[in-house]
Amino acid sequence: MLENDRQRYAISPEKKKKSANKYYKNNKIRVLENMLKRTYGIDYKDWQKLWADQGNVCAGCGKDGHTKKRHHVDHDHKTGKVRGILCHYCNIALGQCFDDPKILRSLADYLEKQNGV
Repeated sequence: MLENDRQRYAISPEKKKKSANKYYKNNKIRVLENMLKRTYGIDYKDWQKLWADQGNVCAGCGKDGHTKKRHHVDHDHKTGKVRGILCHYCNIALGQCFDDPKILRSLADYLEKQNGV
């Protein structure tokens, strides 16, 4: 079966892409559920509870709706443990700082010093 799918895709990648996009549009929750389970070991209800428990806002900045990009499940890359849900910007900031609290504190100190706080 898999080999047949590969052959069909090789013959018509645009048709396969169109079909995948149509499936995604019609099954967003199912696709999300599968990704959450496969990647983080949680289901959509777990995600909803986590989101509600943090007040339906980003666990980092406390905002919601300031970005059109999706929210991200934040997790410890060493243990895989889910920590919370972050907006796109907070997720990027953590990644750029290697999830290191010392770097984040140092940056906060720098900003406060430069801004006269």
